Amino acid sequence: MTEQEEAVGRQRLGVLTQLKKRLVELETDATVLYADPHERHGRAQKDYDDLTAIVARLEADPSIPAIRLLDAERAVTGANERLAEVQKQLATQQAAVDKATADVAEAQTALDALKIP
Repeated sequence: MTEQEEAVGRQRLGVLTQLKKRLVELETDATVLYADPHERHGRAQKDYDDLTAIVARLEADPSIPAIRLLDAERAVTGANERLAEVQKQLATQQAAVDKATADVAEAQTALDALKIP
């Protein structure tokens, strides 16, 4: 995916997100605020239907799933990098624990030797 294709896909995804929010508002207008037989119901329903068609066209746009996939891949890559870093830290901490355990065992042996009459 080129930079331009990604930019277009991101723009369309942003528009889709905003239009879906507006779709909820228009649905409320058509079904709650201006329910049938209200005089504005016809216009509210038409606005809702028009926006539904636009949202459907955007959802069918192949660039949007590609952007979602790209974002998911980047998220997985980032999570894997963080996991690798934490695993390195864990290995370092485990080595410190192992050394401290050995030091305790050595000190205990020395203490036990001093206690024998």
